[in-house]
Amino acid sequence: MPRPPLGPGRSARRVRAGQLRSLDEIIGELQARFGGRLLGQELAEEGGRRVYHIRWMTADGRRLDLTVPAER
Repeated sequence: MPRPPLGPGRSARRVRAGQLRSLDEIIGELQARFGGRLLGQELAEEGGRRVYHIRWMTADGRRLDLTVPAER
């Protein structure tokens, strides 16, 4: 059975329930690892799992396209 769409309200409820990692948590980890800043993000489903697709600019100016697991 397919999962319901990834709407902002549904995702926020899952973050509060501890099922999904918050974007703030992931951004903190990326800043600690690479420095820099978030350019864009999207919550998606891949292979039956929720992931964040993140576009990141590192402190030294490189652009990274990352896929980060969203589920705990």
